[in-house]
Amino acid sequence: MANRLRVVMNELVSPQQSAFIRGRLIQDNILLAQDLVQNFHLDSKNPTLCLKLDLKKAFDNVNHHSLLQFMKKMGFHETWLQWTQQCIEKPQFSVLINGSPCGFFSSSNGLRQGDPLSPLLFCICMEMFTCIMEEALAKGSICIPFSKRGTVISHLLFADDLLIFAEATLLTCRGIRDCIAKFSVCSGLEVNKSKSEIFFSKGQNCFKNMIINTLNISEGELPIKYLGLPLITTRLSSSDCIPLLSKIRKRISTWSSKMLTRSGRLELTRSVLNSFNLFWSAVFHIPAATLNKIEQIFRNFIWGGSEIRNSYHTVNWATLYTPKAEGGLGIRRLQDISEACKLKQLWNIINDKQTLWSIWFKAKYIRRRNFWTLKPPQKMSWGARIVLSSREKAKNLICYTIDDGVGIDFWTQPWHPDGPLRDLYLGRRIFRASPNNVHIDEIFTEGNWNRDIINCLPGFLPLLEKVIHTPGSGNHAVWKPNPDGSFTIKTAWESLRNHHPRVPWFKSIWYHGHIPKHSFVGWQAILNKLSTRDKLSYQGPSRDIHCPLCLVEREDTNHLFFKCAYSAWIWRFVLWRFSYKRKPLHSLQMEEEWNRQTTRGKTQSAIGLGIAFNASIYHIWTERNKRIHEQRFQHKKSVLNEILLIIRSRCIHLGLNDLPSSRAYSLCQNLQLPLFVNVIGPKYCHWSPPETGRCKLNSDAALVGDLAAIGRVTER
Repeated sequence: MANRLRVVMNELVSPQQSAFIRGRLIQDNILLAQDLVQNFHLDSKNPTLCLKLDLKKAFDNVNHHSLLQFMKKMGFHETWLQWTQQCIEKPQFSVLINGSPCGFFSSSNGLRQGDPLSPLLFCICMEMFTCIMEEALAKGSICIPFSKRGTVISHLLFADDLLIFAEATLLTCRGIRDCIAKFSVCSGLEVNKSKSEIFFSKGQNCFKNMIINTLNISEGELPIKYLGLPLITTRLSSSDCIPLLSKIRKRISTWSSKMLTRSGRLELTRSVLNSFNLFWSAVFHIPAATLNKIEQIFRNFIWGGSEIRNSYHTVNWATLYTPKAEGGLGIRRLQDISEACKLKQLWNIINDKQTLWSIWFKAKYIRRRNFWTLKPPQKMSWGARIVLSSREKAKNLICYTIDDGVGIDFWTQPWHPDGPLRDLYLGRRIFRASPNNVHIDEIFTEGNWNRDIINCLPGFLPLLEKVIHTPGSGNHAVWKPNPDGSFTIKTAWESLRNHHPRVPWFKSIWYHGHIPKHSFVGWQAILNKLSTRDKLSYQGPSRDIHCPLCLVEREDTNHLFFKCAYSAWIWRFVLWRFSYKRKPLHSLQMEEEWNRQTTRGKTQSAIGLGIAFNASIYHIWTERNKRIHEQRFQHKKSVLNEILLIIRSRCIHLGLNDLPSSRAYSLCQNLQLPLFVNVIGPKYCHWSPPETGRCKLNSDAALVGDLAAIGRVTER
């Protein structure tokens, strides 16, 4: 039922609601609320108010009978209403006393938490408030100052978060009070007045105290938190971003960083901590100073385990926020993410996405003007200015599919794949060819271009071959970085970031099925960024520079892993397990290059050697640290056994021992892995004898490891 109802929710619920409805975003509500309160800090002749209401235990107080009656008026079928009634009234509940349920009882009000149908039913219940407000607006009992070209914004809903915008007059507030009272009677939902607030725009308002007494709601001050973000009247400042920094620090403090490896902290940074910044960037343009502080917190957490502890960073941050294929760790630069989110807001507006924010933006700011040449009005909100500021970057990333060309400016819009024609043909040619505000449909009719204009533009005919002409499909914006033409944050980030050459050792470190902590140490080693004693010697002359494994030579990366007798013995036996009887090479780069050149692709040997390469580096480095910091010494045979155990378990986990090939057999034999052979059943076929006077030879062969067999049958 939930899946079927979810499909039609866009048609049932008004655009003022954004929660639990496919295609609607929480950011649209926040952006619109920011735009509506933009001038609350300025003196105004027509004072306005914003009312933030909190509902008491919203899901628990929904009246079942009223909900079903409202759904009936919306046009739901009687059978569907019966199903819904069974879902919300038949379930029974019990109270656990000393761990045992004691009796069962049913409920007359409320929706069950966790039921996939409950959020959708709650949205339908909140639609009652929209209907009541629209009725009051039609009667004139409520006056709304926010109305642009038929788009009226009186309230915003996101689940049980409710914002009301209206004129700060006594008549309007009485109308709002009556609407709230009527909604409470119909739905069973009551307003928690102790947690609700009212905000007035700056200006002389002699009715302020009377309005507060009429609504019985206390006055508040902006900014406040709305849907997790600050609701502000001006541009976002660094002080407004303090809650973001506090939230990141608080989340880090809940993790036991001593039990996390650096690779674990890296994954938490990429998946959890970065999501906080992404949510804010989807709405705001975060100041550069705040982004630098967030990146500093990320650095300290990855390398030191705490956002406060400023530990030694072996690799600079510029390398970390490059993709793994280019030598980094795949952390995305926050400034690039912020710019990509701005492009997403622009894309939603130009792509005719029918969200409440884009509809309001077009009605208030664009109207019938050209979006790409629009100059920001003086009273434009800060959020809307941010959208316009990203137009220059978007021009090279967007083009249009041309059907009839109606409404597309010939010179200024980036309808051509090479960009706006105004940038290609500068000077007097534009004015000599056509007026500045000419549209494509005026010079492109029935698939033919106006020859008078083309003749004034040298080299234009070759450009016509690149135009995407799609008759009958309409004029649509196309996101060029994505092959399917749709916008994604990933492709926008790829277009904005700084690109670096691809490193050849990428697949040797970050192979398929890699162990994160092994690959992290291997990545540091191949960049020569491990804190070996030759590097630490620069911090003070009294430090010991000898290798802790052999106690003879000076320790550096190449000696520690390959030239040291302790490490060379381990490498020789690891390679022997893969049927390579040779000594280890003299440097990490040479060993990795040999590994890459010897086994290419995703064969069993290539993946197995990748596991062995990283596991050997990790365990040698771990043994080195134990000897220095814990005074624990382990024999090289024990280290070898740990490496082989990791290789065996990882090969089994990746299924390298269940492939029916000779290489899998050889790998399993050398590593002492159980071999799983896919048994293929007999294949029945029809055999026909040879023709008269001819011979027929049937043969077959089998190959398992070093053993082979062949058989033949001759018929006359």
